[in-house]
Amino acid sequence: MNSRFGLYGTIVFFFAFALSLERGVFYSRYEEVFASASFSELAYAFLLGLRFDLSTAATMLSPFILAIFFPGVSGRKKLLKALIYLLLLWQVFMLGYNYGDILYFSFTQRHITFEFGNLGGDIGAIFAIAVKGYGSEIAVVLLAILAYAIIFLFLAMYCISERKKTVSIYGQSDILSSPVAYVILIIFSTILIRGGFQMKPLGIKNAFQNEKVELGLLSLNGVYTTFNTVYNSYKGRDPLDAISGLSIPKDEAERFFLGMLDAGETADPEYPLYRRYNFRPEERKKSNVVIFVMESWSSKFSRLLGAPDGGLNVADALPNFDKLARNGFLSYNCFANAQRSVEGLAAVIGSLPSWKGMMLGKGGLLYQTRMRPSGEVFSDLGYNTMFIHGADPGSMGFDGLAKRLGFKSHISKKDFELTSENSDGVWGVYDEYAFLRANEEFKKMASQNSPFFSVVFSLTSHSPYTFPEGRIEKFDESTPFAEFLNSLKYSDYALGRFFEEAEKEEYYKNTLFIIVGDHAEGASTSGSLYESYRVPLLFFWPGVVAPGEIWDPVSQLDIIPSIMQLLKISEPYTSWGKSVFSSPDREMLLPRGNLFVFESDGKMLISDLENPKGLYDNLFDPTVNIIRDEEGALSRDAEDLFYRMKRYLRLSYNLIADNRVAPPKRRTP
Repeated sequence: MNSRFGLYGTIVFFFAFALSLERGVFYSRYEEVFASASFSELAYAFLLGLRFDLSTAATMLSPFILAIFFPGVSGRKKLLKALIYLLLLWQVFMLGYNYGDILYFSFTQRHITFEFGNLGGDIGAIFAIAVKGYGSEIAVVLLAILAYAIIFLFLAMYCISERKKTVSIYGQSDILSSPVAYVILIIFSTILIRGGFQMKPLGIKNAFQNEKVELGLLSLNGVYTTFNTVYNSYKGRDPLDAISGLSIPKDEAERFFLGMLDAGETADPEYPLYRRYNFRPEERKKSNVVIFVMESWSSKFSRLLGAPDGGLNVADALPNFDKLARNGFLSYNCFANAQRSVEGLAAVIGSLPSWKGMMLGKGGLLYQTRMRPSGEVFSDLGYNTMFIHGADPGSMGFDGLAKRLGFKSHISKKDFELTSENSDGVWGVYDEYAFLRANEEFKKMASQNSPFFSVVFSLTSHSPYTFPEGRIEKFDESTPFAEFLNSLKYSDYALGRFFEEAEKEEYYKNTLFIIVGDHAEGASTSGSLYESYRVPLLFFWPGVVAPGEIWDPVSQLDIIPSIMQLLKISEPYTSWGKSVFSSPDREMLLPRGNLFVFESDGKMLISDLENPKGLYDNLFDPTVNIIRDEEGALSRDAEDLFYRMKRYLRLSYNLIADNRVAPPKRRTP
């Protein structure tokens, strides 16, 4: 019996211990994120993390436990050892995966959840990035995992070997000992999997015990968050299901949204997101539209936008953007509805929010929902619609996303003659060459007297941060995030090169240019909720859009309505956003893994569906959590935003579940 439970302890507790050690690495790597936490809070987060690690170990190793300890298996030593070796391989994979999650956190400030199912087409590129950007670090991790494997095998084989003066692993002569011990192990494993004796099993939400969200992230591990999400998906627990039970009257949510429309805008009460501006058809400007969606562009690295505390950031990485911005209409507080590129593109082009795995381009309920996206609107108006980027066509699901949003043409890496000069060898074509190719495509379409609506997506300012030499003056290596900032500055250089060439062309004068970041760069946000979402947004159309600025909070969802208003388009379209040139009353929902971030009136609430976790005033001090009042109760602002967040979600659920984002297309007689 002792040998049996010794082996069980080696299998479960030793693996949980390894996960806890990786949590220590996670903490040391992102120590600045947890700077506001006290020692006691950190200690409790680590202790709570052990609970998640034990649950992870018991869950993920349970198939092997059931096989290894099945009555009679111990007598078949070759089978037993084979199972032990297979178990070890599985553990090695999970420890490597969990470390990959630690690296992933630097980009998104969250653990892997639903993204697990979206990585398939980019595995090769991701692996190349890991080797190129983190080669030495990964080598150390592999040595550590090798040490774990050696120690595990030694302990496991010690427990299963026959020793003098002992009996076998099932070491009792009593015929009932083996089945009884097996049942005991199953019961004990079930307790560990559930995380204790409480009524409901352990869940991701249990990690967030207080209002410091970063401590909840410290308690979790990537294996647990991934499996939890995959399991819920397998069980048919759609991210929208939890929203259906919100205690918000259905009619109230829809009436509220209709009341948010602009004075010159109307919507069908049955389809409140199906909207149109009340312009006469002859007022429409038959102008081109080009949207540059810039990879990982954070506002804090622009001299004009500056740091969130109002000071100028010494890392002046976007000089060409700043030059353009002085002659355009600039947003100082634009928030990305995304922490990943595919979410950002859906928000910018489709005016669609994303949360908890609900995103376009990957199938599911939202993909099947009727809508009238921007590409479809412009195609119906006679525009050429083109999506341009330098990666593989299927990278991040861009090909499906572009088609679903109504784009007819798609230029990608396969349309370039790749060389060592124009390609990074990992993701694809450097921004400079992709942008100049876009200029050639625009010239071609303009020569055919055809207006065009195009989206150009950059990629060079993404890990592994490689770019052609001799283009920019690099930041000193001592500059924080120098590697990223150099790639960002090159991406800005590429944008400047495009405008140098485009300005020479005839189409330039008749084109509305929009430049927006797809999401903020994760590692450089230092755990700030505000910095995690603030991206540049510029409307540039010399002679048409007067230079100006807006300080009111806006989001990527507001870009398409702004285009419709600027071009005086009266065609109906679907959108969760509101033009930046309209009244400032707006609400926005931002994704945060399994949590939500809700912004309104200059305040940001981070919450799950049950309890608010934090509240920050972006216009006063975005670093101070003001969720509690002086008496320690939930503040009135927090209660108000929590209710409004649920109302926003309730509206979205109603329309998606009922397929009422847009009406069915009517057959023309």
